[in-house]
Amino acid sequence: MGATLLIPNIARNMHVTTIIIFLECLGILQASFSTHDDALMTSKQRHILICLNEILQLHLTPRQTLLISLPSLPNNATVRKVTHKYPFGEDFDFHTVDAFLRKTSEDTGRSVQVSRPGAPEPETQHEDYFKFDSCVVFTGFEEKQDDEVSDSIIEQLNMLERRKTWNFKARFIVVASVAENVSLQRLGNRIFKVMWKKYSIMNVLLIITAINYKTDANLAPKSNNSQVELQLYTWLPYTSHAYCEDLKVALIDKWISKGEFVLKAQLFPEKVPKTFHGCKSKVTTFIYPPAVTKTPDLKYTGLELKYLTIVFKKLNLTVEYNEIPYIFKSHYQQFYYAISKLQPASLDMSVGILPFGGINVSAESTRSYFDFKLKWYVPCPEHASRWRSFYQFFSLNVWMCFCLFIVLAVITMWLLARYSTKFSIRESTNYMTIMNCAYNVWAITIGISAHKMPVSSSLRMFFVVWVWYSLALTTVYQAYFVGFIVNPGFEKSLSTLNDILESGIEYGFTNDMDNIQFSDPTYDIIKKNRTTCLSIFKCLERVIRHKNFSTIADDFHVQYVSTRLLFYNIHIPICSLPSDIMRYSISTYMAKGNPLLYKFNEILKYLIEAGLFDKWKRDFLSNTRLAGQRIDNDDTNFEEIFQNNFFGDNLSYSLVHLQVVFFILLFGHAFGILVLVGEILHYRMYGSMETASS
Repeated sequence: MGATLLIPNIARNMHVTTIIIFLECLGILQASFSTHDDALMTSKQRHILICLNEILQLHLTPRQTLLISLPSLPNNATVRKVTHKYPFGEDFDFHTVDAFLRKTSEDTGRSVQVSRPGAPEPETQHEDYFKFDSCVVFTGFEEKQDDEVSDSIIEQLNMLERRKTWNFKARFIVVASVAENVSLQRLGNRIFKVMWKKYSIMNVLLIITAINYKTDANLAPKSNNSQVELQLYTWLPYTSHAYCEDLKVALIDKWISKGEFVLKAQLFPEKVPKTFHGCKSKVTTFIYPPAVTKTPDLKYTGLELKYLTIVFKKLNLTVEYNEIPYIFKSHYQQFYYAISKLQPASLDMSVGILPFGGINVSAESTRSYFDFKLKWYVPCPEHASRWRSFYQFFSLNVWMCFCLFIVLAVITMWLLARYSTKFSIRESTNYMTIMNCAYNVWAITIGISAHKMPVSSSLRMFFVVWVWYSLALTTVYQAYFVGFIVNPGFEKSLSTLNDILESGIEYGFTNDMDNIQFSDPTYDIIKKNRTTCLSIFKCLERVIRHKNFSTIADDFHVQYVSTRLLFYNIHIPICSLPSDIMRYSISTYMAKGNPLLYKFNEILKYLIEAGLFDKWKRDFLSNTRLAGQRIDNDDTNFEEIFQNNFFGDNLSYSLVHLQVVFFILLFGHAFGILVLVGEILHYRMYGSMETASS
């Protein structure tokens, strides 16, 4: 029994021992490979890797995506082809890069991507990729001429630019090894210029092996050449008025053989200065009132240029306007045309009611600073007729009930008078006939005294009740009557999109609205049957002048037109549908990589929080009212509107508002005169005959 249990224990112990020996062999093998890789690297390569790891840990954001770009293989080369010159293959020092990748992953914990021109790219889903935060570009560890270095960089960046993970705002580190006769200043200027002008890359650090280098005296390190292993260069833009367009190459630090930085400087300093020393910024724009206008003395002004003046003054920039003609029918086409005029990697920008968030891969927009509402503007309803208001402020049911009560009151009054005679009460003859009762009821209703008071108590009680009822009713009627005489109200207004279509009036707008995707299918019908206007002001002019047209416009242009009309003392309301079609914002556009973008957004944030844009808008409309200038270059004539007396509501109380009363009074007098003449003629024709017969 004991021998039976001993055999499995021995087998189990031997199995565990085998696993431990296998793991130890793997560790020894890995250590030997690491030692072998480290031994195979040259001193220059080791210093480059140590320097790069130091930069990754101290100067780059931790736990972000790192992209490593390798140069392409030489022509007719095969992967890991062993030769005497390339003992580890012509695949760009495989062991050196492998050691760098292993060291980076172990020390920084970054997500590392590797890229090389000609190598197959991994398939990446649109929702899966992340833009890299930093990029290391290797040009090769063998010594090269400046043309070879720049060509290698261009080839790699061309490939990276086509990737979805491309990020020109990332921090780039370029590692190059050059020949002895290469000027480091010229090489750095060439590399920085290519990366800035062509790829809009600003944050670049250039690492160059610098033993026996050739450079200018002002860039030379003040130390023994034999101690210098690596030179670190960057460029600083807009440091003075002389460097507005040219690049200034600066030696920012040195890595020596002791394995440390000499100056321990910030390798990625802030590139955008606080002041631009009067450098020129070209503003591409077009005349689009009221945002951008041109005065007779050829000066540019407008609401949108107001904030540009303040920001340019703050940043010490000199503005240079580049006016382009308004050659397109659609504002969106003009917008894309203005964006296309922006030069990459420059201080250029474009303004002119440009929509925020427009899809354009070649430009970036600042934060939005003006918000507009797009609405339907329709003819205002006409004033209701005062004659109709005379009887329409009570509904038909109320009038019918009122007439029924009058008839019932006449009958009741006559029956009470007849009933009182049964109790030997001599009632007044003014209440004994239907006609006399009708006269008394109507007299009480309109507030005229009756000819005689009733005698019987029951008729007196009914008489008092009818007096109080008539007083309450006439008080309400008179209150409404005066209000409706002064302001009779309006006809039914257009309140929905279906009302516009059912009304049969013409509608239209500019070509800009064709680019808007409306969710309501009704707009498909509207686009087919609409009228095209030359400008927003033409559409609004038809709405105001002819009152048989509807259009789509933004609230700012409508306010601008209303303010301009006030200059001619024309107070005309411009009516709209209650609901908005959409809201949109405008911003300033700059070419990608423009260093002004961050500064503009920072200043715009404070301007918006201070409410200055709303104040400028109110001031601008006030100045427009006092200026008396034309709205745009079309033939919009507001003086004609003034001459045609297209005024709005006139609420002053005058005899004109009492014309209904006077017409009724005139009708009553005319009817009374006719009755009097009729009675006279009746008397003369029949009264004389009765007198003669008697």
